[in-house]
Amino acid sequence: MTISVCLGNRPALFSAVGAAAAVAVVLAAVSIVGRGLPQRLPSQALRYASGSSDRDHELSDCATPAQGIRTGALCRLGSDKTDPPDFVVWGDSHAEAVAPAFKALANETGSAGWLATHPGCAPLLGVVRLSRDASGCDKFNDSVISAIERSHIRTVFLVARWEVNALGRTSWETSEGLGAVSLQDAYSKQISPAETRAVFERGLTRTLARLNRDLCSVVLVLDVPNTAMNTPVFLARSAMRGSMEASPEVRIDVAADGSRIDLLDDLLVRLSSQWHALTIDPKVFLCRHAECLVAKDGRSIYRDDHHLTVFGALQLVGLIRPTFEEAISASHQIAEAQGRQQRSSARARRPQPEAPSS
Repeated sequence: MTISVCLGNRPALFSAVGAAAAVAVVLAAVSIVGRGLPQRLPSQALRYASGSSDRDHELSDCATPAQGIRTGALCRLGSDKTDPPDFVVWGDSHAEAVAPAFKALANETGSAGWLATHPGCAPLLGVVRLSRDASGCDKFNDSVISAIERSHIRTVFLVARWEVNALGRTSWETSEGLGAVSLQDAYSKQISPAETRAVFERGLTRTLARLNRDLCSVVLVLDVPNTAMNTPVFLARSAMRGSMEASPEVRIDVAADGSRIDLLDDLLVRLSSQWHALTIDPKVFLCRHAECLVAKDGRSIYRDDHHLTVFGALQLVGLIRPTFEEAISASHQIAEAQGRQQRSSARARRPQPEAPSS
C-alpha cells in the first residue's frame, strides 16, 4: 500500500535544524499533539524523526579544503588499492548525501573512488558563489580538476544541488530566512537572477569541456526532488497525529517546487549531450509524475527538504548501477587504447639495429 499526501500550500514548518534539534522539536510537540509524555511517543514517529541524523558520518567528514586536495588528502570509496582511483564523485553536500550509493557500488565491483565535496560548491569552474553557506568554491573546484588531471582519473560523477545555484532559493527556504544565492564569474558585470543563470551555464560548460578535453567518462546526476519542508519532522508529526499509518511507501505532491527543477533538467540534459556526458535522474526512481517518494518501509528518504538520508541514497543503487558500470568500462577501454598507442609510439621511436653489411 502507498500513502499519497496532498500538502497544498505548505506552511513553513521548521528551520533546517540539526539532527538533535529536529528530534527535540518532535518531542516538544508531544504535549501539543499527543498531550502525553515523551515515553509515550509512538515508535514510528521516532523512527521517522531519526532520519534527521541518518548520514554516513565518515563521509560527512570528507569536506576537504583546497590545500588538502592538492596533497591528495581525499576520502576514498570502495577498494583501498593504492593505484589511482577509478572514479571521483565531485560536488557539494548533495554529493556527500548520495555517496553511500557510490560506496556500495564500488565495494560491489571492487573499484576505488575519491569523494571530493565542499558544502555549497557545485562543480562549476571559474564561478564564485555569493551566499552565507558557501565560500571558496572557485579554489575548491580548481583543486579538484587539477587532482583529476594529475592522477589521470577517467570517470567523473558530477553531483550537486543544481537548482539552487541556477534558480536561487525555494519559496520555503526564503520563508525560513535563508539568504539569497548569486553566482559571478570573470564575465559578470552585475548581480541579478538572469546573470546567475548565465554564469551557471558558463560554469558548467567550462567543467564539461575541461573533462571532455581529457577524454573522461562524465556522468551528471540531476537534482533530487525538493520537498519544501523538513521531511523527517513532517513525517514524525503525521505519525503522532495518527494521520499516517505504517505503509511501505509515503509519497507527496511536489508539483509546486518540482516544476522549476523540470525546467532546469532540460538545460542540464542539453549541456550533457553537447559534451558527450551521461545523465542519471533520481526522479526516475523517486517520482511518479508529481508524486514523489519521501518514506519507505517506515523510514524517511530525506534528512531535511533536499538531502537524502543514507537509507534514501541506497535506494538509488539499482538506478545508478548500469550507468556506473558503463562509465567505468568506457574509461578502462580509453585507458587501454591510450596505453597501446603509447607503447606503439615508443617502439616506433626506438632505434632500429643496422643491417649487416654485405
